[in-house]
Amino acid sequence: MRADYIFGPNVVYVSPALSAALDKPLGAGVEALGNVQAAAPLVDALLRAALPGEPNELLRTPLGQMRCLARRFGTTQYDGHMPDRLRELLQPSALLEVFARGPTPPEDLVVGRRRFSARQLFFVHWAMTLCDSPQLQKRIRRYKQVPTRQRIDVTLVNHAAFHGAWKCPAGTAMHQSKACPPLTR
Repeated sequence: MRADYIFGPNVVYVSPALSAALDKPLGAGVEALGNVQAAAPLVDALLRAALPGEPNELLRTPLGQMRCLARRFGTTQYDGHMPDRLRELLQPSALLEVFARGPTPPEDLVVGRRRFSARQLFFVHWAMTLCDSPQLQKRIRRYKQVPTRQRIDVTLVNHAAFHGAWKCPAGTAMHQSKACPPLTR
């Protein structure tokens, strides 16, 4: 994993410490490879360690993109929770990198009567980890943060890998035209 999650003239970077930590094997005890539920807290902790402060100090985010993301979240770019939201934007990229190192899953997986690719199920599972977190739900209520559904939508719509896995029709909330360029990889 390299430290250039969002590409563009002003690169959003993650510290070398995070890149080095994710380049090491995760260990057999954690069983995080290929398991989003187990890997999510680990990656979140690494992102918090690598990106502890204000977003403008640690993330070289173009001002236009910060404004766009703040609008999508229904807040301002100066909101005190923006560092957490920027970490959440990076989390699926880091998890996808961990997921890619695991055993190669079958081409298509059947759930119910539908066929899903492994990448599609990865994004579904990632969204479910946010919905299932009681601590996160408590934080949202207590600190009046953006609702989980909106945070999931904004995070996913700004990921190029999500648009590669899911082909959302034009005019829907998850279409690529609703993203704030440049997209996170």
